[in-house]
Amino acid sequence: MKLNETKEKGDLGVIEVILDMTKHGYKIFTTISEHLPFDFVAFKDNKFLRIQAKYRTLEDSGKVSVPFRTSWSDKNGTHEQYYNKEDIDYIAVYCPQTDKCYYVDPSASDNKNALILRVEKPKNGQTKGIKFADDYLL
Repeated sequence: MKLNETKEKGDLGVIEVILDMTKHGYKIFTTISEHLPFDFVAFKDNKFLRIQAKYRTLEDSGKVSVPFRTSWSDKNGTHEQYYNKEDIDYIAVYCPQTDKCYYVDPSASDNKNALILRVEKPKNGQTKGIKFADDYLL
């Protein structure tokens, strides 16, 4: 399925993450507001998690970028805002090329902008400092 609209991709990301979490035994609570810092709440083992879901494509270099910001457009142009890492428990990223969802705790990263997950091993064989995507599955 070819998606062109950013909103359609975002919606698919939310749906795929909800499906993945449901398969792993989470109960999902959706919000009625688009003005919260998270997309939905997941519940399992007597613990609630605030989840921000994203749709991200695999880059040619074999990486998936997990941004720590949101963006939107309105009549005044395009805007970006960094997440307050204390408002979200996980940023969950659906990647259509791998058909997997990756779960990143934003407070565990010192990087303000994004976390880069490697789906493929680097061609130069580097392993130090590399974050492999499969380590971020549920």
